[in-house]
Amino acid sequence: MNYAVYVLRLQREFATNNTYDVLKVGITTDLDTRINYRGDDELYPIWKIWSDVEILHCTDYIYDEDTALRMEQTIMDLIAIKNNTYGEDGVTPRFHNFSEPRMISGITEMRRYYQEDADKAVSDLKQLEAQLEKVS
Repeated sequence: MNYAVYVLRLQREFATNNTYDVLKVGITTDLDTRINYRGDDELYPIWKIWSDVEILHCTDYIYDEDTALRMEQTIMDLIAIKNNTYGEDGVTPRFHNFSEPRMISGITEMRRYYQEDADKAVSDLKQLEAQLEKVS
């Protein structure tokens, strides 16, 4: 099965007219289906929770799962290191700095949205794509 790596901006609105945006880096075999999934088995689907989903970048579906997971982790680690955010051990980079009170369609690793981080994620992903293209 072939995977793609993506970078999303997700925006959620509240009844109080407040909104917040998060940055999501992930892997998938079909991003459109992932975003728009309407199966009965999904209690909190992306399309129902997030009012605006912007695909900032999505690679081609050409990577095996291990490669896609390494790319995803590399991007998250680079953003965490840039922002000097580490886990409890003080060594492991920690991308995740935002939590939802419930599991939304498997979205767990999120970061508050800052344009600089989004730009870096997209730039880093494009660089990884280019490096892997040269190798193959």
